[in-house]
Amino acid sequence: MSIVHDIKLPAYDCRLWILFFGMALNQFGMSIVMPFISIYLYYYQGFSGLTNALGFAVGPLVGGILLDHLPSFAMWLIVAAAGVACALGFIYLKKLVPGVKNGSRLAE
Repeated sequence: MSIVHDIKLPAYDCRLWILFFGMALNQFGMSIVMPFISIYLYYYQGFSGLTNALGFAVGPLVGGILLDHLPSFAMWLIVAAAGVACALGFIYLKKLVPGVKNGSRLAE
């Protein structure tokens, strides 16, 4: 018998284990992607590491508070509107960040 067949998981609902392993896989993927997102945001968009860290810290906190107090349909509308606002904001933000030409610090 293999080692995998000998592992006994606690007797929780199957949906809980699917959620757990899905979240573990998501965090594994984010741990691979985050260094590259930080490099991209610094060199090509002009954001500092502190801005990146604050965004990833404050976003889930505010989202969790809103999700506790608003119905899910309202949250979908808020998230969609925030996504559009962020996309439009990136277009105009390049004009506000000093030292960025053509959207890249490497082009200097």
